[in-house]
Amino acid sequence: MFNISNALQVARKLYKDERNPLVKGYYLKFGVTMKEMLERQEINELDNYDEVKNKIYDEMEK
Repeated sequence: MFNISNALQVARKLYKDERNPLVKGYYLKFGVTMKEMLERQEINELDNYDEVKNKIYDEMEK
């Protein structure tokens, strides 16, 4: 199962490897949004990513 913890690791790697500043900014916002949602306990590190991804994307748009 691909969970939030895995998604954070992938986002970090993509951020570090990216050269395009716009894409790099997106990965940063994606990771920061997940971290903030974890701190507010809106999501959990073991949550299935597919089940909460829309919630993360909605939060990113705010």
